Amino acid sequence: MEPIHIQLEVALRESDVVRTRLELFVRRLGPACLIWCFLAAVGIYVLPLGVAGLNVWAAAGVIAGPPVLLLLVITWNAKREYRAAANAEPMHYCFHDDGIDIGSTQKAGWIPWEGFSDGVETNSAFLIFLEEDRHYLIPKRCFANFQQAALLGELIASSIKR
Repeated sequence: MEPIHIQLEVALRESDVVRTRLELFVRRLGPACLIWCFLAAVGIYVLPLGVAGLNVWAAAGVIAGPPVLLLLVITWNAKREYRAAANAEPMHYCFHDDGIDIGSTQKAGWIPWEGFSDGVETNSAFLIFLEEDRHYLIPKRCFANFQQAALLGELIASSIKR
């Protein structure tokens, strides 16, 4: 197989990290997240209508508060992660059948597919995990076309053994 060569010509943006973290959260929570958000919407918009009581507003806050706070915490942590990341500089990736050649202005290296613990595709990016808290984020906006992104998705799915 010909290697997939991807040159990221821009540094990661804060919005790349935040959007990917939120998408990953929703994806992992699945239907429970949708139900929770629905209950939050009901708590905020429906319960207080027509009833002017403190108890109803308190109930709305209890139902709506946790999902809103959780999304705010995820966003805050993603922004903090972005600011602290050493990989905020432009990166160079070259994907092969047996691994990834990764480089930047400060460091370069080769990582075989066996060195990765997981690979996840979201709507806006690919996350390739070395460990639970160490990963490479590859925004889809950096691909030349949709076919190149789809090819990388297939390569990640077939190469990383979960």
